[in-house]
Amino acid sequence: MTYDTILVPTGGGQPSERAAVHAADLASKYDAAIHALYVLDGPELPPNVEDRGQNPQLEEKRRRAFDAVVEAADDYDVPEVVEAAVVGDTDPAIRQYADDHDADLIVMGTHGRSGLDRLVVGSVAEKVIRQSEVPVVTVRPTNSDA
Repeated sequence: MTYDTILVPTGGGQPSERAAVHAADLASKYDAAIHALYVLDGPELPPNVEDRGQNPQLEEKRRRAFDAVVEAADDYDVPEVVEAAVVGDTDPAIRQYADDHDADLIVMGTHGRSGLDRLVVGSVAEKVIRQSEVPVVTVRPTNSDA
């Protein structure tokens, strides 16, 4: 198995940071590019989606999410990092991006929820795993991250 393109969906936070490090480690071993994907959806959307670039809070959150991936990639000497932001429902947007960009692997963080919390809140990672045609690696938080 070889990887040329590794997709890292990121929303910032500890699960995404851990996934970025895992993806960077793999990318360095396979000389693969990392695509960092930020999906703007649901409650984050401003009333006028066209103004999303004008919203400083959203822009700062997106920038921090990308910075974590870029930093991990730099630490592992990853040759290429592509940053992409899309608007849409998170799990279909991740799968569509993976398909559109011929991703060989998706590496994503999870919050480690189980039981009722997972059923009530839902799990983007779980939906991606079940419906993706691309292999998915999930990175759970450690006990110290939770």
